[in-house]
Amino acid sequence: MEPASTQHLGNFSRLIAVVVIALDIAVWYQVVAGRPQNHTSFHFLDVGQGDAEVVEFPGGVQVMTDAGPGRTVARPLERAIGAQDRFIELAIVSHPQTDHYTGFSDLLDRYRFGAFIMNGRADTLGVDQWNEFTAKLAARHIPVITLAAGDRIRYGEDRIDLLSPDAHWLGRKDLNDTGFVERIVASGATALFMADTDIPLEKDIMGRFDLRADILKVAHHGSKYSSSAPFLAAVNPAVAVIEVGKNTYGHPTPATLARLASSTAATVFRTDRNGNVDVAVEGGMLRVFTER
Repeated sequence: MEPASTQHLGNFSRLIAVVVIALDIAVWYQVVAGRPQNHTSFHFLDVGQGDAEVVEFPGGVQVMTDAGPGRTVARPLERAIGAQDRFIELAIVSHPQTDHYTGFSDLLDRYRFGAFIMNGRADTLGVDQWNEFTAKLAARHIPVITLAAGDRIRYGEDRIDLLSPDAHWLGRKDLNDTGFVERIVASGATALFMADTDIPLEKDIMGRFDLRADILKVAHHGSKYSSSAPFLAAVNPAVAVIEVGKNTYGHPTPATLARLASSTAATVFRTDRNGNVDVAVEGGMLRVFTER
């Protein structure tokens, strides 16, 4: 794939609030060597114990959320979008914890980025890594835009709605509470990316939004403190993806896996077992491609 033109950046300039009703979409499952083309694809990257997702809109416009820890992201990203593509229109840091943003420091030496979206908080624990990352952004003159709940990123008829954090959640001590909750509406399908958010935040947004989605990026690597039964029933996804690697937390926990099984009819994919997981929206269907 040829690098995308910087002219796409203008399509992300309008930010407004929106309410979306999700569609029910049937699911096909395949394991293939190639990847989908010329339609919306959701790529969940196998970066170990961390998060990294790329939404590739029709025409090749890419929005990347998180980049995992350290140097684990480059190869999974190449497998997802192709080795020749070295421009990513928009990057989002869901929240400033090292397993979500430090991979961007490596990618900044390999890729060009149009702009970064952040929530305005800084990493006070991994301060050296955070300072290295933000210094690279400044040195490369990459715009950094601060957004919050109620903002929208728009590309043509497709959009990303930010449901959280609002001022209350952004001010919380636990950085997990500050993570962006993204509702992505593209090609007739809806996806919900939950970052590392926990059950109290789920309860809050359940009372304010229609959360139905076809695809769920399961929160916090399958932590027992996330993905409550009422929340999962409200989302009712067809596909759920857990981004997880070797860890000492027990992720994904048996409790969360049991709630996914009892509260949804979703087929669950895990990057530690399936490798990269690509979900393509084609002809009103979801097609799931895995590495293994």
